[in-house]
Amino acid sequence: MLNSTNQIFKEANRGSSNSNSNAKIKSNPTLRKKEEINEGFLSVLHFNKLNLVEMGYVDVINPVEKDLSTLIDLCNEVEVSIEQIIDFLEKTTVFHMISGSYKYCENLAGSYEGVHANNQAFLTSIKERFQALLFDQKENPKDFDIIKEITLLKSEISRNYKLWCHAYAIEIAYEKCSNDQNILAYSHRITGWSNPVYQLTPNFSVELKTNFGYGSVSYFYTKLKYKNIDITPFSDWIHYRFAKFNEIIRYSQSHLLHNSSWHEAMSFAKDACNLSLSNERGFVGKYIIGECEEMVSGLERILTTDEIQLKRSNEFYKQKFNGHELVVFRGEKITGALDFITKILQFEGIAQMSGFVKRIENSNRKLYPYLVSEINLLEEKISKATQERIILQPEYNALKQINHDYHLKKQQLRSHMVLSGKLNEINPDADLLEKAFNLAEPTYLEFSEKYRLIQNKYAELTSTISTCSEYKNSISVSIKKVKAYFQ
Repeated sequence: MLNSTNQIFKEANRGSSNSNSNAKIKSNPTLRKKEEINEGFLSVLHFNKLNLVEMGYVDVINPVEKDLSTLIDLCNEVEVSIEQIIDFLEKTTVFHMISGSYKYCENLAGSYEGVHANNQAFLTSIKERFQALLFDQKENPKDFDIIKEITLLKSEISRNYKLWCHAYAIEIAYEKCSNDQNILAYSHRITGWSNPVYQLTPNFSVELKTNFGYGSVSYFYTKLKYKNIDITPFSDWIHYRFAKFNEIIRYSQSHLLHNSSWHEAMSFAKDACNLSLSNERGFVGKYIIGECEEMVSGLERILTTDEIQLKRSNEFYKQKFNGHELVVFRGEKITGALDFITKILQFEGIAQMSGFVKRIENSNRKLYPYLVSEINLLEEKISKATQERIILQPEYNALKQINHDYHLKKQQLRSHMVLSGKLNEINPDADLLEKAFNLAEPTYLEFSEKYRLIQNKYAELTSTISTCSEYKNSISVSIKKVKAYFQ
């Protein structure tokens, strides 16, 4: 089908108009619900008469809408037979034009996305399946619910043609937008990797990076560049609990994998573009200075408080950290911020950035002694728990073996009770078996309580060793990072 993926962003002459354009751009997109993006319309960016970027929309128009609507009505009518639907499909030749393969995502976060429409092959399949239904009814007239099966077949016909027609219609909308010189960018639901770039001014570009329909590796990013330097959302480092440096530097804003997220992406791109055009100092203040200040002041708060405001998706929440976990969290965030210094210093020729670097360095200097002290404390806990477990190990092993022997005796008793008819093999009475076992082994209850206490103590020591070792490893990484930076 149309190779529109690489044409979503394209060069355009600002303020120019193309009288031959096939796309009818409509303004005031607030009149449309963002949930309808990539369904009823495409969200677009275009220049207005003031040479500023503006959001608008282009309707997705289905050229076979009338025939599709008739087909859906036929499928919804109980009285309409499959033969009548087949007859309609055979006579409606316009459905042949929708046959083809489409890089279309029903679910942007889904896997193995894409649509393959084959009108003729599906029509043949409908005929064969209908004959099979008639045969099944003839073979088993009492139990076979042919009305239910025909309803399901009608539902599948309706669903498939809705999907195919929309995939076809949205491809036409893509082509119209791509051919319109006034449209800078438009939304899409195309599978696979795409990162078209629009160079708005010599100093500024915007990139929409998408990888829809690839499951866990799917993403939706907006990336800004100023003077060929990536605009990085430094504040995400302190907003998200498990943020990663290598992910944050890939985008300027990350979006949820929903079609409605195109509204956020377009708004973000529009606001950034217009600010860079009208007030470059304001742009630098918001997207560079502001982001750095938010990150660095956030690090300073993390250093002095145990209740942290974090973000999940687009909502903030508060989380309280205690003990070792607090030190681990501080180490991850404060020492991890050292990785961003190179990115921050890229803007040194644009704005005064050295102050942010010094503040990050100062936070690390203050934290370092606490990291070292915490390592010593964790090593003491690990050593103590390890020694206690070594002492406990022989008793634990002996009790574990005795428990295993009791378990074998219970299995033997169960088999004996099944053979004697006292216990149902398929659905045995657990209470009856337990009572019989306690009578046969009167010392078991006292033993099981002792074993439970020792088992819990052994598990507690093992958990302490494992958890403290994880904390120690994390803090060790933070210490190495600080040493490597200041050496």
